[in-house]
Amino acid sequence: MHLSVDDPSTPRAPLGARIVGREALPALRESWTRLVAAMGRPSPFSSWEWHTAWSETLGRECDLTIVLVEEGARVVGILPFASGGAVARPRHRGRVLEFGAFARAHPDQLEPIAAPAEEAAVLRCALGALAHRGGFDCLRFPLASETAALPGRLASCGGGWQLRERVTSAAPYAVLAPRFEQFLAGTSSNERYKIHSRTRKLLARPGVAYGDLSARSAAENFAVLRRLHGARAQEKGIVSSFDEEGVQEFHLRFLALYPQEAVMFRGLCVAGEPFAVFYGFRAGGRVLYFQLGYDPEWSKSSPGLVLLSEVIRESCEAGCAEFDFLQGSEPYKRTWARTERRLLELQLFAPTLRGRVCCELDRVAGRLRDAMLVRRALSASGATGRGSR
Repeated sequence: MHLSVDDPSTPRAPLGARIVGREALPALRESWTRLVAAMGRPSPFSSWEWHTAWSETLGRECDLTIVLVEEGARVVGILPFASGGAVARPRHRGRVLEFGAFARAHPDQLEPIAAPAEEAAVLRCALGALAHRGGFDCLRFPLASETAALPGRLASCGGGWQLRERVTSAAPYAVLAPRFEQFLAGTSSNERYKIHSRTRKLLARPGVAYGDLSARSAAENFAVLRRLHGARAQEKGIVSSFDEEGVQEFHLRFLALYPQEAVMFRGLCVAGEPFAVFYGFRAGGRVLYFQLGYDPEWSKSSPGLVLLSEVIRESCEAGCAEFDFLQGSEPYKRTWARTERRLLELQLFAPTLRGRVCCELDRVAGRLRDAMLVRRALSASGATGRGSR
């Protein structure tokens, strides 16, 4: 089935949309990779490798709905959705299609897979195809950046679609400079002193060095990261979702597929053995920091601070424009990041009776949730007041 739509801003051939499933993934690698490279902010989370690894591991029980937007025989846009299994949503949202390989994988800033100039037309065509096929009440776009075009385009799509959005998280990031010391000038004098002194002291210890770990296989580096991260989580008395077997299986599969030159494993080593490991990616002139682990026995030497410092130094020297800490506002990120992007959950309810009912139920649930938060805040304020007397 093909639905045609013309982009009013640029003369072009009509676009058509096809909806395919999991079985189509192997044949899509070349087109998918080409489109990711053309995105305004390409990332591993939009890649064919990420979605394929997720579909084979964390998402193996889910149904995939992949919308291909084509101009003739050429794919110009891809919107992957999943439903059921790990992406089941609250009942008031009805039947949900969730955009991107999201559940339990912790990606970041998900956008339609298309070149910026094509995105508006691709989105209109894809929504038309989905509405024609039916079978859902809500399209959920998690982790949409407030600075991206997607929120505005969904808000103005018309045709009876109803959009609801809420802020879910924030993604701090640091704008880099050509030289590390120039970048550090944006931090406080106390922070600069701490970074310099702790880096100097740790790297001056016999046998300790910072370096690229890519001489080892990605699987070997990931095993060391898991061990170190798990030891740190145990020391802090927390349960880390990163250590779950399914999540570990997903990353190992992803690393087996993804281009190794885009993966960053960096470490602090003593006598050649890592005691702290950084795991991240290079994409579109940015470094994306995904995970870090270190041996708790080195805690007094601030290995996390020193390792991040050296990775950021390397990123500056390599000419990268941005160091993205991804979602989460943990306090340590404020040492480096002075800016952040708010991340939104966008819910686009279908132009159907069921879609309108689910949208209203979600609106009522949101009001109840907001009222509960206000009551809790007032209760906490009252308790604090009584205690202070």
